[in-house]
Amino acid sequence: MARKVWIISGPAGVGKSTTARRLAQDMKKSAYVSGDDISHMAVSGRERPWESEQANDLVWKNIVALTENFVEAGYDVVVDWVSFWQDVKRYTAHWIEQGIEVRYVILWADQDVQSNVINAGRARRRWGSGSSYCEMSFEARVHQNATT
Repeated sequence: MARKVWIISGPAGVGKSTTARRLAQDMKKSAYVSGDDISHMAVSGRERPWESEQANDLVWKNIVALTENFVEAGYDVVVDWVSFWQDVKRYTAHWIEQGIEVRYVILWADQDVQSNVINAGRARRRWGSGSSYCEMSFEARVHQNATT
């Protein structure tokens, strides 16, 4: 049976983690991989992945390695990470060639709803001052990637 990897993306505060966890819980045998948790594993000298291609690449390499370990053990995997189509294609092409089904989902919410979540502090606690930057950058990159 072909394994599935779900990549749940969207701007800060849209509900990626909640959605990804619930999706994983509803599957028979699954693992949840949090890109945020992986991103914060580097303790000192850490660069922000939305500001550094090298930091983003490191997070992706770790997401891929962990996901591959779970897939090899017979798990479907749900990844929660602010990801863009170009990165998804780059890091998952070999999975598709191996017959692993990759599903890329972008969550979106009204700007008012999203701003309320960020202002309430959930996203700001996780992303710090970068949460507003990520929100605006995500929308710009999604539109940019849609045209390429």
